[in-house]
Amino acid sequence: MSFEGKTIIVTGSSRGLGAKTAEMLKERGARIIGMDKNESTEFVDRYIPLDLADQASIDAAAAAVDEPVHGLCNIAGVAPTLPPPLVIKINFTGTRALTNALMPKLADGASIVNVASGTGMGWPRNVAKHKVLFEMGLDADFDAFCAEYDIEKVNCYHFSKEAVIMWTIGEWKMIEDRGIRMNAINPGPIETPLLEDFLSDMVNPNAPMFEMERSNGTPEEIASPIVFLASDESSWIHAAAIPVDGGLSAIVHKRIHQF
Repeated sequence: MSFEGKTIIVTGSSRGLGAKTAEMLKERGARIIGMDKNESTEFVDRYIPLDLADQASIDAAAAAVDEPVHGLCNIAGVAPTLPPPLVIKINFTGTRALTNALMPKLADGASIVNVASGTGMGWPRNVAKHKVLFEMGLDADFDAFCAEYDIEKVNCYHFSKEAVIMWTIGEWKMIEDRGIRMNAINPGPIETPLLEDFLSDMVNPNAPMFEMERSNGTPEEIASPIVFLASDESSWIHAAAIPVDGGLSAIVHKRIHQF
């Protein structure tokens, strides 16, 4: 896969999965614009500060882009160690707001890749809640929303990633006329700096991940499909949410459907 002559924006580029994705894209010839709250210079040709919980920061980041963009990898995200309203703001609402703000900068035929999560596979049961969330901007009252819809520490991360999946699937027609594709990957646990935060909240000894010989993927194993989805080689993949979890989602489905 070659990205020669292409500019790709990678959010969350300062560490973990974002840094690895930027590295792999740059190795294949891409020019990388890194967007992150923390400055990133390694594997990044240009750094633009970004706070996904702040609409003004999002608008400023998008306005700073002064060249055609051929791909957007939405990787920045937070663990449920932060307050639920902030988790939803950053993982979904801010990510969507940035994508919308960058849409005029995206070249026709560009590819958007969202990092969701295997924990978001239950999105169909919460469609009504997500429809309400989709009407909210970053200036909305997220504390009231979480209180009304029982979004708490135990489920806020799952809920935020459900929203990413539903948005990815539901938005396809809006961008199809420009040949822009948007897909999501649903990773299982990843060996990144955020993993410890997730495991600290893992209190269920019967969680599906504990059935696996190796439940944690490496950044390289997750970044590889991101790079593929950002490339022209994946041109017929659109509006898909693809598990990248070593079989974890299969274990979950077998438990749910008893087969």
